[in-house]
This record gives sequence, C-alpha cells and structure tokens, in this order.
Amino acid sequence: MDTIKNYLASKFANVPDTAAAEKAKANLLIKLTARYQELLAAGKNDNEALGTVINEIDSIEDLLITVTTPTTETKNDLTLH
Repeated sequence: MDTIKNYLASKFANVPDTAAAEKAKANLLIKLTARYQELLAAGKNDNEALGTVINEIDSIEDLLITVTTPTTETKNDLTLH
C-alpha cells in the first residue's frame, strides 16, 4: 500500500541509511500492511483502516532512536587506532 510506504518514508526521512534502519522499516511495513489487511477484512473501509494503522503505531520515535543509536560495534568502527 503506497500510503503506508509513504508514511514510513516520511518517518524515516531523517534516519541515517543503515542496515538496522532498513530492516526496521521493512519489518514495520510488513506489520502495518498485515494490520491494514486485517482491518479491511473486519469491515473497515480504506480510510478507516489506514487511519487506525497509523494511529496504532505505539512510539515510532522510540524505534527511530533505537535504530539510530550507535551500538558497541558501530562505535568500534569509529574508534581511531
């Protein structure tokens, strides 16, 4: 669904393009799309389903912080030798 993809793209726009960010975005897209399909099957119309899916994201900002926080591995890559 393009609306969900566009929503995620806007949320991830300022997130560095890392493997973790791409994985998080792909996983979130799968979950949001599945939830959208569930809502449609339950009788919601397109707009209701989209609105519900977007509003049900608990705290995407927390996810983005997790994705963008350097790990020990990435910190080691930045260490001068």
